[in-house]
Amino acid sequence: MLIASSLETYFTVGTYVFSFLMGGICIILTNLKKLLKKTKSTSFNDKTFVRIHSQIDELLTEMRIKLNCSRTGICKFHNGGYFYDGVSIIKTTTTHESCSLGTSSTMDNSQGILLTRFMDKIEILQKDEANIIYTQDLKDSNYKAFLESKNVIGFIIIPFFDSKNMKIGHLFCDWCSYENVEDLDKNYISSITLYYRRLINSLLVKENE
Repeated sequence: MLIASSLETYFTVGTYVFSFLMGGICIILTNLKKLLKKTKSTSFNDKTFVRIHSQIDELLTEMRIKLNCSRTGICKFHNGGYFYDGVSIIKTTTTHESCSLGTSSTMDNSQGILLTRFMDKIEILQKDEANIIYTQDLKDSNYKAFLESKNVIGFIIIPFFDSKNMKIGHLFCDWCSYENVEDLDKNYISSITLYYRRLINSLLVKENE
């Protein structure tokens, strides 16, 4: 009787352990499958990856021409590791850029920049307004100095969002000539900027599906 009871106990415990292990294995396999799918989708050999990013480049160029600006581009937010106290290091990197003839690219100097370096930039993004801001009107700051180093006279930055409405980066438009800025209607600039933001944002979301 005692032996039978012990065997029943061992069997019950074994069943629980087996179920627990199988559940853990299923979770691991599911996450691994998602990871492999993600890795595959971001491969430069993947046709969808190439198509999406080619479309983004084309849209940025179209937008730049319609707005008669010097530079358009995309910055994306990413994790840059952790501080000693465990706080995540958030950085921003320029991933796409379209420049007019004679305008220098800023991509090489816009990789892995600490987001906390430009706090006034974060404040502007929180407003989510497609209006031109003149660099000279900004308070003296790292961001103002950064824009002046790029010869930016006026600019627009508006955020991109993921499917959960979290900010994942931003669109930017730079004007390096007063003449080009003042010749455009403000409502036209805003409508064009928002239109291309919507198109590009949909591609960024699609990339992560």
